[in-house]
Amino acid sequence: MKKHYEVIADTISLCVKYYTPKTFQHCLRVANYATKNVYLTEEEIQTAFLIGLCHDLLEDTQVSIEEIVEATELNEGFIKNVLGALTKNKEENYIAYIERLKSNNSLYPYIVKLADMKDHLMEKDTLTDKLKDKYWEALPYLL
Repeated sequence: MKKHYEVIADTISLCVKYYTPKTFQHCLRVANYATKNVYLTEEEIQTAFLIGLCHDLLEDTQVSIEEIVEATELNEGFIKNVLGALTKNKEENYIAYIERLKSNNSLYPYIVKLADMKDHLMEKDTLTDKLKDKYWEALPYLL
């Protein structure tokens, strides 16, 4: 079993390998926002950070589940459940995706998605009108 800092270092290395620098910075901000939830325990904070870092890996890269499991040391079933909930299917409309995410049995997809939306809404240089409209429409479904 790896030490806490080794898990974080390995997960960051995995993310740097697959994300563009811009996407990595976004995911790092999301991970940090996710850890600010006052209801999380210390153990949950670390998991929220790891999931925040990895939240775009399955949707945007060619990473394997096995690589994520190896880096994060999180259970494969847990990774499939949580990152699966955070990954929008191409044929799915955005509100259906949000409803599916919110109905997940884990708190992590919900916490990380709120952090993801917060980051996108705060980044004026990448916030398009289409993205802003999509998030403002979806926000009531999450709250």
